[in-house]
Amino acid sequence: NAYAVIIGVEHYRDIVRADYAGRDAISVRDYFRYALGVPAEQIVTLTDSRASLSDLGCARVNGCRSTIAKPAA
Repeated sequence: NAYAVIIGVEHYRDIVRADYAGRDAISVRDYFRYALGVPAEQIVTLTDSRASLSDLGCARVNGCRSTIAKPAA
């Protein structure tokens, strides 16, 4: 039973931007889902403003489905 928490932050408060980190996180999520067969409900993808410490804690505790980016079709 595999689970994944994927974090992609492009806009940091105090350091240089990490261009494309959000898109990279979505690509990794899709790879885990389609190539590795990890079920979508076992993948949490947090990006930018939805990648705070509290979002990570929420994902760890109960999945907080509202914080998870939707899988690509």
